[in-house]
Amino acid sequence: MKSVDIDRHIRELQNTVVAATINYQIWWIYKSADTRPKYIDTMNRYLGFFHVSIHAHFVAYIIALYRFYEQNRRTINLTSLLKALPALNKNSLPADFSTRTEKARDIWKKVAIIRNNCFGHINGVNDTSEMFAMARLRPDDIKYLLDITKSIINDISESWNGSIHAFDLDARKDTIDLLDDLNSYVIR
Repeated sequence: MKSVDIDRHIRELQNTVVAATINYQIWWIYKSADTRPKYIDTMNRYLGFFHVSIHAHFVAYIIALYRFYEQNRRTINLTSLLKALPALNKNSLPADFSTRTEKARDIWKKVAIIRNNCFGHINGVNDTSEMFAMARLRPDDIKYLLDITKSIINDISESWNGSIHAFDLDARKDTIDLLDDLNSYVIR
């Protein structure tokens, strides 16, 4: 693979992590016991919007995380990037890189159960609630997977060209501001 292609793979995977993170942040504000009670009346008032928004943000982060770790050789993913990376760069990855990648893949298997059986395909054997019970995917798992995925792609990027991505886009403040604005109209 050419250098320009490796650069593109890294950029695409960084963008994938950003999309997963932002969608997770918004979803978590909607669902978290820390924030949901404050906004539940507003969300119920605009139920058609928030019902779909909660689902859309959940699906978006599941799909993005699935894409990062899938192993399809025809797509941009971690496996294809690592195969393309020259040995010199692979050898300069941190000593714990493989261990962290394996931990990430263990959680990704849970993501794959949800993505493959609830969103990517319609499983005719089990219903959605059974697939969620089987996956045992918790919000803390997703938070951990996002954090470790950022470090994995930054390790590769730093090994490749000495750069890292800041991953500083954050949707939490805007989401809270939006909900606060809606609350000021709903709760009078």
